[in-house]
Amino acid sequence: MKYNQKITALWTAAMLAASLTYPALAVSPQIAQPRASASAQSTQSTAETTKKLLTIQDAIKSAVNANLNLKKYELTRESLLKSIDANYTRDRSIFDMRNYQESLLPAPGTPGYKAAKTQMEAEFNKAMAASDVVMAQLVSQRGTVDMSTVMEREGVGITINRLFTSIMQQEKNIDILNQKIAQDTKNMALYEKQFELGKISQSKLDEYALQNKNNTNLLKIEQGKLQNYYNELEKITQISNIQRDYTLEKPLIEYKVIELSEAGQKAQQQRASDYSLQVITKSADAKVKETTFKNYPYVSSESSYNQLSDERYIAQLDESQAKRDAMFNAQTKYNNLQELQQNIEIAEKNVQKLENQLKDLQSKYDKGMISKNLLDNNVFAVQEAKNSLEGLKIQHYQLRIMYENPYFAGQ
Repeated sequence: MKYNQKITALWTAAMLAASLTYPALAVSPQIAQPRASASAQSTQSTAETTKKLLTIQDAIKSAVNANLNLKKYELTRESLLKSIDANYTRDRSIFDMRNYQESLLPAPGTPGYKAAKTQMEAEFNKAMAASDVVMAQLVSQRGTVDMSTVMEREGVGITINRLFTSIMQQEKNIDILNQKIAQDTKNMALYEKQFELGKISQSKLDEYALQNKNNTNLLKIEQGKLQNYYNELEKITQISNIQRDYTLEKPLIEYKVIELSEAGQKAQQQRASDYSLQVITKSADAKVKETTFKNYPYVSSESSYNQLSDERYIAQLDESQAKRDAMFNAQTKYNNLQELQQNIEIAEKNVQKLENQLKDLQSKYDKGMISKNLLDNNVFAVQEAKNSLEGLKIQHYQLRIMYENPYFAGQ
């Protein structure tokens, strides 16, 4: 009995000496606000008239440098690595203590040997079980942080690309709308003359006037959308006065039809599931629950066998649901791409039809058969149709980037 008490005392002392306080995983909120790049800090002089070029890559670089989430993930990962190293050190201490205790055991076959051996192994198994659970949690957290870092970087690139293309298209929308308002103003002058001549009613004239007013109000809304895009770009890049001081690089938008076989769609769904952050997080949690369950009853005196079994089962269900969600989201993106491609095909045919009509009207105008105003209306209609077609292609391009990126296909 005295020997057993001695073993217990030695074990307790050794465990206290070997125990390490794991670094806190929470990131200090006192993270310095990143400074804007040198080009952003410098302001244009009033005499300067040439805007600076802001390329997509420069914007991405500035956004990455200013991204607080990436800084947080970096600090968290460093903390996790220290905790993992500390856990390895603790494991070595546990093994060293076991070897030391074994050297103190009575000789095999002597009285007290079996009881002392059993107690020693029980203490060792309990300590290693707790260590295994801690290690599973740390490795799981490290994997999530690593994937979050990759996704954050990829997301910055996608967001910058989206903003550049959206700004380009929005500026075209505003230009087209300005042309429409100008053309409506010309049309309004003709309608007023027709009203004076009694060819149209007052209600019809009011209808045309209201349409012109609506377009003017719509212009303000579209200008507000453009300003919001610039504000978002400034926020993510930490570059000031982009609209005033910079000319944005024109993005190269490639329209590529996406047509996959059923097997190809399934492969893309699986790829989306494999790279999904939600799936990886749920899978890691399921592994932790599995490790905890396997080490019952060493890991917890409060949790029952059935409780740990239920937690493991629920975690496995969550993992399966996350995989199904990722696959569903990937397939939804593919279906939306197909719908956009059909709309683009219809829009292309409409543009061709309007261009053919315009050629016919141009011939009639050259022969003096129609007015210049009627020709101008149709010229604008072609421009508006082309701009609408380009807008659809930009939507397709932005969605295709998401679908082809394994980290975001399942989002």
